[in-house]
Amino acid sequence: MRLQLGINLADAAPTDRLLLAGGMCTHKVSVTTSLADVDDELLGWLRAAYEGN
Repeated sequence: MRLQLGINLADAAPTDRLLLAGGMCTHKVSVTTSLADVDDELLGWLRAAYEGN
């Protein structure tokens, strides 16, 4: 199972993990059922998106 999180990070460059998205969100990140996917990198993107909006 996989969950895709859509986030708004207008100035962030895409990476292998942080993909460009269209529509309401600028980027998307796939998260599996593994807690290892919820790491400092993902939390940083979420924090930046929250603080930027």
